[in-house]
Amino acid sequence: MYSLNPATHNKLRGTPVAFKRPKDEIDKVNQTSLHFQIGALVTGQNIKELPELISWSQTLPNTTLILQPLDENIESAEAHHAGNSSQSELWPTAGEVKTFYAWLKDHTASVKNHHAHLRAMERYFLRPASTLKNRCFVGQRNIVVYPNGQVSFCYKRSPIGTTATKSLTDVLQIQATRLERESITHCEKYCRVIGCNYSRGIKEYLQDKVASV
Repeated sequence: MYSLNPATHNKLRGTPVAFKRPKDEIDKVNQTSLHFQIGALVTGQNIKELPELISWSQTLPNTTLILQPLDENIESAEAHHAGNSSQSELWPTAGEVKTFYAWLKDHTASVKNHHAHLRAMERYFLRPASTLKNRCFVGQRNIVVYPNGQVSFCYKRSPIGTTATKSLTDVLQIQATRLERESITHCEKYCRVIGCNYSRGIKEYLQDKVASV
């Protein structure tokens, strides 16, 4: 859910009926003992409305919220290019970013993101290239297996093999896999700040200790 304002949520989801169903489902889940997690994309169109969404999530007994920074559309051609495409029409202003993250520091009760990730997201919106200070751990801590059997380390990169003809163990031992892992160390995509990609080693931990936004 991207906003409690139906018009904003529907616009970002690209359909005029997107808001009603998730809102109803969240209400229903919170009448049970099940746990629910809301994913909220941070954009220039909803960043001013996110405090209301976060505050609302904190009134729900079984719900947490995870913030996701704006990135390239993974279905777009640009996502598979070496560079990073601009999303100026959805990018929040520096003032909006500073205001939101200043508010967020004291309102993280239901927010699932680690505080270091929230700081990294703020730096990303203010200076996108700052994400390159963090290593990308794609290929070390994850793997993507598509329904057709193709195997990749990243949804923005080409497949390294397929389980249609080899076992996953065999795919991970072929030369293409070793070359892909080496290639990833030179990748300059900013998507390493996305929640499912974001991670820290000792280097990143020490950087965060001395870094300021």
